[in-house]
Amino acid sequence: MRSVVPGDLYELAPHESARFFMQHVGRDASQLGSDVVHVFRAIHLPSTEALPAPSSLQSHFIVHALLAVGRRMGAWRKVGKLPTIPYQEPTWYTCDVETLPKPHNYRWWVWKTNDQDKEVDESSRLLTGAELGMVMPPHLITERAHTGTWSQVYPRPSSK
Repeated sequence: MRSVVPGDLYELAPHESARFFMQHVGRDASQLGSDVVHVFRAIHLPSTEALPAPSSLQSHFIVHALLAVGRRMGAWRKVGKLPTIPYQEPTWYTCDVETLPKPHNYRWWVWKTNDQDKEVDESSRLLTGAELGMVMPPHLITERAHTGTWSQVYPRPSSK
């Protein structure tokens, strides 16, 4: 199996008349060595046109994924390589899942890709705009690309 390198472009399963792409931008050693991918908003591109123009790709979200698993499951396929499309590196967040049955009593952590996590208070500005820092299964990544939201239930920091 060939290795995955930054710049690799993948096409997600199509939805209605739209096509969805994502680009491998790196790995996160602090999150199980998972792939970090930049998912783009839907574009309307003829199926005969293999690669979108970089200028047509608009950022949708950044997520941790296992690209090889998604390929094997048929959730996406590699279609080529483009120069890395600029994106704002997210702050990732997670909470102590052992406290999930106890509403509003979470311990929160934030980190940047390949950096140490840091425990923060729920009122921390670092949580504002942070992305959920979990390795997501392929079907949830495709679903969020199509719908714009995560369907799984996971605590979200309250907005203050």
